[in-house]
Amino acid sequence: MNRAGLAVTVNGAPSQLPADTGAPTKHRRRDVVQHASNIREAVEIIRRYRVFVSAQFLVGSRQDGRFVVVEKTPTQTVVREPSDAGFMVCANHYMTAALTNDPINLKYLQADTSLPRYARMAELLQRNAGTLDATRSAFILRDRELPGDRFAGNGHRSSLNPLIATHSVIMDLTDGIFWAATPPHQLGRFAAFDIHNPEKRCRNWPWPGTRC
Repeated sequence: MNRAGLAVTVNGAPSQLPADTGAPTKHRRRDVVQHASNIREAVEIIRRYRVFVSAQFLVGSRQDGRFVVVEKTPTQTVVREPSDAGFMVCANHYMTAALTNDPINLKYLQADTSLPRYARMAELLQRNAGTLDATRSAFILRDRELPGDRFAGNGHRSSLNPLIATHSVIMDLTDGIFWAATPPHQLGRFAAFDIHNPEKRCRNWPWPGTRC
């Protein structure tokens, strides 16, 4: 997230290795944060480069007041616009008309856990519509149940928090506050940072009312 309120995250996507090389995805993400201030500029940067493997870029903009998902393969760049649901979810499978029926995507859907994770996130976002804040976001990211509030045991790979890594963030594009999860496995505190003052680390969070 940059000071203009432009944020980008990257999810892996169904892919096969190309015959030649491409630009590392993390470099494209850095270019977006360094040079873009709105969605149009971010998409132009992502579209400009050929990537080595496929990825999905979730891009949010304070200036535009919305998010998009850029589905990027070594040969295609397709933008998924938000629906009228009031929220946008990005898992690991393609959802645009250009890529959803790609054989690689169809095979991935049969073998992986992207669909139930997508469904559970959409379920929780819809349930918290109009009341979502940083505190509720942390509880959602820590969720270990499956769609329909079914519990299949800790560490289930179809849950939002399968207890395999600490890799969650919460970003407030309006106020410029960035929270990063700390161990163990998204169950620890979220450490907050002020994007307008990068050297200032806010107090540990997520208890309501704590701010920088």
